[in-house]
Amino acid sequence: KPATVQESVTVTASASEGTPAYTFAWNNNETGETIVDLAPGTYEVIVTDANMCRDTADVMINEVLCASLGDYVWLDQDGDGIQDLGEPGISGVTVTLTYADGTPVIDFNGDLVDPQVTGTDGAYNFTSLEPGDYIVTFNNPNTDQILTTENINNDADDEGANDSDPNSATGSTDPVTLTSGENEEDLDAGYIPTDMS
Repeated sequence: KPATVQESVTVTASASEGTPAYTFAWNNNETGETIVDLAPGTYEVIVTDANMCRDTADVMINEVLCASLGDYVWLDQDGDGIQDLGEPGISGVTVTLTYADGTPVIDFNGDLVDPQVTGTDGAYNFTSLEPGDYIVTFNNPNTDQILTTENINNDADDEGANDSDPNSATGSTDPVTLTSGENEEDLDAGYIPTDMS
């Protein structure tokens, strides 16, 4: 199960019509205008004015789960743009995650998300992410390899499980939207030897 984000949620009821003073009665037995430290759920308030006129309102607080994304950088030995059985991972590729507007990512813990460098298995994985729009950029220091054909199977960047997603000119994926609790594992990058290009 994805990690649950623990944030302090505060809700304030505001009365603008009727005759002051107002009283507030929440379904969690609180009686003030503001309630704090709320868990996910639906909260209802009954507002009563000085003439005993009443109105109700409710608010739903959704549970927010951390999201993640990642997958694989591989050597596309036959240059077909598809991860074939036996094609190896590539180590030493720097993978950088930014928001869709290009700014650095801050995770749910308030920490800057640093670039990752792939190991011999070619894997990378960014965790503890807020739901939102992201771009992944791949930088391979090996000048004997270039990115293979992008999205050879015509799938969106976050849909094709065995193709290469970054643009060959920029090294970046299209923006990918992560929802609460989503684990996106389809953002791959394939490289071919330069003598195949």
